[in-house]
Amino acid sequence: MAVPLITVRHTPAINDDPGTFARIAGIHRANPGACDEVWFADGSIDALDGVRKTAAKIAAFREDCERSGIGLSFQHGRTLGHGPSHDGKARAAEHPFSAGDWQVGRDGRPLEGILCPRSPAVLAYARDYARTLVETVHPKTYWIDDDLRMGVCKPNGCFCDRCLKAFNAQPGSSWTREPLAEKLLDSPSLEPVREAWIAFNQRSLALYAAAVCEGV
Repeated sequence: MAVPLITVRHTPAINDDPGTFARIAGIHRANPGACDEVWFADGSIDALDGVRKTAAKIAAFREDCERSGIGLSFQHGRTLGHGPSHDGKARAAEHPFSAGDWQVGRDGRPLEGILCPRSPAVLAYARDYARTLVETVHPKTYWIDDDLRMGVCKPNGCFCDRCLKAFNAQPGSSWTREPLAEKLLDSPSLEPVREAWIAFNQRSLALYAAAVCEGV
């Protein structure tokens, strides 16, 4: 009889608390079948030296996982970020990004902490990040968190010059930032441009996911 895959998802705090995880692994061993897979995660968008340190901490849990008969997996928990300044200004000395790598709001200002999925530097980082984790951790599976979405915070999309240029590469499109943002964010009616904007952002997210897959 087939049974569901039971996964336990840990926050990044467990990476610095091996004693707690050892007790949790003991519970799994005492209850066979209660857990098939454990997700570990990284809570940052650090430079790669910091990522390597986190990966080494996670790899150290492999023995407990194997003794417990559960798979060690990784959740790519920081993709584009969770909001302005969440991973940006508060950790400015640690992240490897410049002003042109952040999403841009309707007023033309960078939203530091939310990465643009069309930035070449962001896509290169996604590849390097995934490769670094897999090389060290060797996870059973590699999950991309559901924060890989344009609606994780406002605005629902990036209005940087790079994204506007790519959006306007579609036939008949010549939007500038302010009127496009007004149609998308302020109009009470369902504007026809919204469907094109959603499809464009889907392609933007696919670029990021593809970069992660390349790294893996």
